[in-house]
Amino acid sequence: MSLSDPQTRLVRAALEQRTRAYAPYSRFRVGASVMDGEGSVYGGCNVESASYGLSVCAERVAVGHWHASRPPVGATAPGSRLERVAVVAANAHGVLREFCYPCGACRQVLVEHAAPDAELLLVREASTSADHHGEGARPPSGPLCAWEAYEVLVTRLADTLPHAFAAPQLGAEDTAGTSR
Repeated sequence: MSLSDPQTRLVRAALEQRTRAYAPYSRFRVGASVMDGEGSVYGGCNVESASYGLSVCAERVAVGHWHASRPPVGATAPGSRLERVAVVAANAHGVLREFCYPCGACRQVLVEHAAPDAELLLVREASTSADHHGEGARPPSGPLCAWEAYEVLVTRLADTLPHAFAAPQLGAEDTAGTSR
């Protein structure tokens, strides 16, 4: 399986964003990118603070970048939902050999702003051995794509947060005008 052109654009953007991460304490650099229904791509990187609780994740920065570039909240313009999300992480030694899923808080924010069938693309360094998984590691839950020096796992974002808390639980409509 190979990546589509939109998927390739999204992965490239996430890799670029990772290089911009500010992670002097953990040295764990994350890049994320989101694509809306019009094919526009918005990126984000993690930004750490010496007070760890004030750090922000790349995925939420990307969603904020997308929102800051859109019409006011409540608009139902084309592209009012995220269609794809890509995430890549690296430690002090380079790109991780395992896929790095968004944290729980980021999953909640992403699912809330994404189309029900939105894709999640996770990027890792390509394996040089037949077995990428250490003891206790879970196998990928979707098709793998080889792309340049990376492997990309393509899965559904909604599958990472079943039974997500959303607008209907609050008795409200979401900002796209449809309930989830």
